[in-house]
Amino acid sequence: MAAPYSFQEGSITPPSDWKDQSMTVFRFAGSGNTGGRDAALVITRDHDAGDDLTGYVNRQHEAFRNQFPGYTPLARNHITLGGLPGYLIDYRWQGPNAVMRQCQAVVRMGTTNLIFTLTAHVDDFERHLPTWNAVLASYRQSGQTPELLETIGPDVARFPAEVLRSYVFALAVASHELYVYADAGYAASRVSPYEVGEGQWLFFASDGTPLEPHVSGQPFRRGIVDGIYTLRSGTDRPGDMLQQHLSFIQTVKGLAPLDSLDTVRAWLIGSAKAERTA
Repeated sequence: MAAPYSFQEGSITPPSDWKDQSMTVFRFAGSGNTGGRDAALVITRDHDAGDDLTGYVNRQHEAFRNQFPGYTPLARNHITLGGLPGYLIDYRWQGPNAVMRQCQAVVRMGTTNLIFTLTAHVDDFERHLPTWNAVLASYRQSGQTPELLETIGPDVARFPAEVLRSYVFALAVASHELYVYADAGYAASRVSPYEVGEGQWLFFASDGTPLEPHVSGQPFRRGIVDGIYTLRSGTDRPGDMLQQHLSFIQTVKGLAPLDSLDTVRAWLIGSAKAERTA
């Protein structure tokens, strides 16, 4: 099962292979000079977006040209939203009864594009821009608190927090080298069971808490030299956090953006601050 999925009224836990294709729609009244026409802010996700955000925006441009009568592009600018790089595109077109204007903010989160769209009557659009800009500025990725953003800086913040929180650290005890892997499964596939059985490695979750190797559901014991193991939280080494080892680490063989000792340290400090304020 996947992690719990939260919405305004509660949460559910869907199967892990389900894709979130939900739409979040906010409607609000237009001004009197447009006959009370509503404006709307819609948040959507595109899971089939390809690998290149620029290419995606270019394809959207061609799709809009074919889809909207009188389509006229007004602007395309680079933006940063919640620490993620993206695009802000602005355009108008001829609707059934009036000229409409739309502004889209598009950012990439892992393999998914997250899209914010403001739609309003062209004569009413400028009135909504201050609120639109404030809403965009308020966006934070899940788990990305102001305290975390302040500590980790823009180079780390541009990576989705949900991706970084799956990272696993593997510390080679003898060489004091720290390896960063995308998740626990990949870490276990890269580090030899023989070396783990000999006590040559320590593992930590993305927040620095220790992980234990397990074989067949049981803790991995010293001297086991073969077999597939998994990494689980919970340890008989209480307090043995990655933070306690940082002063001894010689090199970091990382996975962007946690590819240096400075960025690893900043991420761990930021995660601790976020935990205290949660």
